[in-house]
Amino acid sequence: MRQQADRRIVVVGAGQAGGRVCAELRSRGSDRPIVMIGDEPVPPYERPPLSKAVLLGLAQPTDALVNPAGFYAAHDIDLLSGMRVTAIDRSNRRVVCSDGSKIVFDRLILATGLTPRRLAASGGDLPGVLYLRTASDAHELRRQITGARPRVAIVGGGPIGLEVAASARQLGLDVTVIEQTPRCLGRLMPEKSARTIERLHAERGVKIISSQGVRAVHGVQRVESLVLDSGKVIPADLVVVGVGSVANDDLARVSGLATGQGIVVDAHCRTSDPAIYAIGDVAVRLNAWCGGPTRLESWDNAESQARVVASHITDQTSCTEGIPWFWTDQYDWNVQVVGVPRAAHKPVARVIEPGRKEIHFYLDGRVPRSAVLFNAGSERRAVAAILAAGKPCPDVLLQDIGVSLKGLA
Repeated sequence: MRQQADRRIVVVGAGQAGGRVCAELRSRGSDRPIVMIGDEPVPPYERPPLSKAVLLGLAQPTDALVNPAGFYAAHDIDLLSGMRVTAIDRSNRRVVCSDGSKIVFDRLILATGLTPRRLAASGGDLPGVLYLRTASDAHELRRQITGARPRVAIVGGGPIGLEVAASARQLGLDVTVIEQTPRCLGRLMPEKSARTIERLHAERGVKIISSQGVRAVHGVQRVESLVLDSGKVIPADLVVVGVGSVANDDLARVSGLATGQGIVVDAHCRTSDPAIYAIGDVAVRLNAWCGGPTRLESWDNAESQARVVASHITDQTSCTEGIPWFWTDQYDWNVQVVGVPRAAHKPVARVIEPGRKEIHFYLDGRVPRSAVLFNAGSERRAVAAILAAGKPCPDVLLQDIGVSLKGLA
């Protein structure tokens, strides 16, 4: 038994990154004992459907499992659901669980994810003020949003907020988005692309109020209205908050690992303790595309870092860093961001179908560095190849839909 413990891999966090790293380890031939510990009472599932198909009633939160339900038992992975890790005992190479048990590890992988940032306004804890991160959150939001056809206010014009706005409008609800900065999606894409998404929502009846924060939430037994910085009152029967996130790095920080708005890792996703790794939303890793250490919150990043860690633990060729890639589905639109768009870069639009299908390239001088694709997902690989090449490209060729993008890389 001690020999097994000496080889054991413990994964803390049973989300996208945690579930994928288990599968990657087994697919790469690792026969080490694996224990995965997650605080939700369900196997790892993918979160993107929560704000879309689940909210619309087209799917259940756990329909999109990372691995099939029987995968863990079939591959000798001990999945401990509904369990929290309360401490990391680095000296004795073990984790302490919420039931008092202690599990010894040889390698520890932290995939603890993030927590939605709370609304900093008086009355923000009233019933009817909701957040969306987990399957349980999605169940509750679905229940309330379909209960009495409420007026919905969404605080935060980021991807989650706008996905919820789109779903709520598709359900026929009155929707207002309140964004503290001058425009939505400010952290994700430059103004030209963000305005395209804002127009999409406005055309479908979403009211967007920008450059306004929430001063207070009013209500007696539950939320009834929001008071903005300007003093304007927005009636609301339901409020969904999407104002960013906080990395769940407490375990790492308390145990003495290097942290800074997340858990700091190297190219192999190792923390300052070489026996401990961190992956996914919680990991701060040097990324050449981002210009420095960055914490990326995306499905693709969780998948990529799971491969990096699995390859390192199994002594295989290290996986190379890919171009950051993020997508969001809103109404019947698919929007994909490749690379890291910057406001200072020049936009060049490739209009394939006016008003619906476009690619916005962003150029540093004459070199394409990033792109936002609207309903043009079939071109993503070609676009990524152009960005990876890092070569100058004339605007006219990027704009000309008669020129194949595959030939421009």
